Amino acid sequence: MKLLLIPFVVAFLFASHANAQTLVDGSHPERISAIAEQFGSARLDRSPNGDPLIIGKLDSTVYIVEFSGCKDGTDCLSMRFRASYSRPGLSDVDMGSWNREQRFLKAFLDDTGDPVIHMSVNLVGGITEENVAAVFARWVDFVAEFENYIGWSRS
Repeated sequence: MKLLLIPFVVAFLFASHANAQTLVDGSHPERISAIAEQFGSARLDRSPNGDPLIIGKLDSTVYIVEFSGCKDGTDCLSMRFRASYSRPGLSDVDMGSWNREQRFLKAFLDDTGDPVIHMSVNLVGGITEENVAAVFARWVDFVAEFENYIGWSRS
């Protein structure tokens, strides 16, 4: 009877391995940067404190992905997407209205009164490369939606 189970066990192990997906975590910012390049220009850099940083561009909009909770510039716990705009005339009420309708993206006014958007992503335990790509795709949509909301022109 035990010999009859061997083909099923082997088939199960093979199927499990075939369905396994590669996980990306905060120790692999270069893999995350490579995924970012699928959505526009992107390059991996370092912040002044030595943590990884991706500088990306969607059409004419520059954005940054900051890695945080890092140990010696690696093994980061999360990443935060951020884009800022020089667009005077918006209020905290405008940002509050935007935020009430959003689940993942938040907006605020910086010290000079210009709008900033950000989105945080937890990297603890890793996420699939497919999920990272989905996060970047959603970021592209969020940026377009926010720019439409604030009346930003990509010229």
